[in-house]
Amino acid sequence: MPLKIPPLVFGNHNAQTDFSVNAVGDRLSKQFAWRVNFDAVGDPHQFCSRSSSAKFADLALIASASTAVAVNVAHAETPMLLVPFAAGKNMSLCDSREPLVWQQHDSAVLMPACARGGQSDTRSVLMIDFQPPRLAATAAAMLGCSVDEAPNFALDQGRTVPLRAGNLDFDIVLRHLCRSLDLYAATPSFLEVSGLDDSFYRAMVTMLRPELFFDTGRVETRSVVNRLDGVCQYIQAHLDQAITLSELERISTLSRRQLQYAFLLRFGGTPMQWVREQRLLCAYARLTTAQPGGTVTAIALSCGFASMGRFAGDYLRRFGELPSDTLVR
Repeated sequence: MPLKIPPLVFGNHNAQTDFSVNAVGDRLSKQFAWRVNFDAVGDPHQFCSRSSSAKFADLALIASASTAVAVNVAHAETPMLLVPFAAGKNMSLCDSREPLVWQQHDSAVLMPACARGGQSDTRSVLMIDFQPPRLAATAAAMLGCSVDEAPNFALDQGRTVPLRAGNLDFDIVLRHLCRSLDLYAATPSFLEVSGLDDSFYRAMVTMLRPELFFDTGRVETRSVVNRLDGVCQYIQAHLDQAITLSELERISTLSRRQLQYAFLLRFGGTPMQWVREQRLLCAYARLTTAQPGGTVTAIALSCGFASMGRFAGDYLRRFGELPSDTLVR
């Protein structure tokens, strides 16, 4: 007998049930233009999955519940927000070197449009596949500004997203929206004009940039800004050395979540992404001013890059040319 799995957040009445991990991956790949593989964690004969999906306007939603599973997405054209609705630990990997851990009532996870993967205990998850231009337009409408002035959501950077802002609980908000989706699903033509898609996008804008709407619990106080300045100075002075999140937490005296959130507010990314950006800028400056006999390897090592292959790839994406091309100019 397959293990019991939790209910879906929407679509329980017409959900697809699968006992094959291959069937789940094949169906989602066809429906959502992903290249995705599922692997059962533990006995594959005990695997069980239920899922339901909805596509309307600029939104694609998947409610998925399953026994423990590992997921590998080889290709995705749009970012996705994953929200847990059952107890258990979920871990995801994308551009981050450390796994992103997200749990019910605590945090969701934002996954960029890139190869990504992860592993979950028995779970029930809402996957929100969304369009960045629509997110920016919604934010502009909410803030009363032009789309060009819309805030940066750093959608190319995987990160956890708190499920509470001020007194607002996004677990409750999204459950309410999913109940509405169940009510409207019987009439697809009405679903298209119901405005429910706008409600989902507004919820995501608030989740991804809560500081734009809430003062309570805002992390960027004067004391935190001062501590962040010290962290940045430390990073700049130690680019040639190994830098870890634990070390940055110790220097800042902030918790890991506070530190991550402070960097997101100030720089639009995570601490380690900022470290990588400073190393790349350092390498660019040294390559453009290198003396005769200077080598790419020596300069990369002096800026803290241990892997030459990773350095070359990151440098090419950042500056549009290989470091060797910069050196010979």
